[in-house]
Amino acid sequence: HSSPIPTHHHIIQPYITMKRPLRCLLLIATANVATSFVSTLGSGGITKHSTTRLFVAAPRNEALEAVDKKLDEAAASSNRGAPKITKIRSEDELTAFLEQDERLCVIKFFASWCKSCQKFGVRYSKLAANEGDRLDKQGNHVVEEGRVRFCEIEFGSNAKLCRSLGIKRLPNVHFYQKGIGKIDGFSCGPSKFQKVMDAVNTYSAMTKDELKLQATLQEGTDLVTSPQVSTQLESSPSNATANTVS
Repeated sequence: HSSPIPTHHHIIQPYITMKRPLRCLLLIATANVATSFVSTLGSGGITKHSTTRLFVAAPRNEALEAVDKKLDEAAASSNRGAPKITKIRSEDELTAFLEQDERLCVIKFFASWCKSCQKFGVRYSKLAANEGDRLDKQGNHVVEEGRVRFCEIEFGSNAKLCRSLGIKRLPNVHFYQKGIGKIDGFSCGPSKFQKVMDAVNTYSAMTKDELKLQATLQEGTDLVTSPQVSTQLESSPSNATANTVS
């Protein structure tokens, strides 16, 4: 995540009295300062840890470009309508969604303030357009079924539900199937979206017995990683105050 460049008085004041060449160098360095946030979900809410660092332009990510190209080409070659991504607002709605049929179900967990979630959501929508149900132009009825069903849960409006499902970091995805339960689940930033695509292809191709085995393995993993989570505030180089969303 990113935030506006800090403009503290103790940084700006010495700058005014500097000679022009030195001011230019300082201005360049200051302009490259960015603030990042790591979103961690604890029992008390989501804690955003702020750290200040020099921003260096990231190298070209050919793997990520390939993911976007693959999603865009699939969407462009299809005449199907808008994707259906069901919004879940309660445990009952989630249960009803998962019990609707026996297709693979993908759940996206996100927060409205999370910039990584927003970037992740763009790719998630494209994947849903390629693999999921499609709606008519009015967005009221499914006109074509996909091999996978997609939904999303916003953390801020459903914190209790998200915590009960073991969500500790955002964005996050879970995979379920009726009669089997949870097959997999992991946190995944937008740059690692290929992992979500691979999981959809892998689990869609599995037999019921293979999915049951995978669900058993996942249950064991969840038991190992399920101790009560404590919220820890990490001190940053800038000693910035951590923002907590309850």
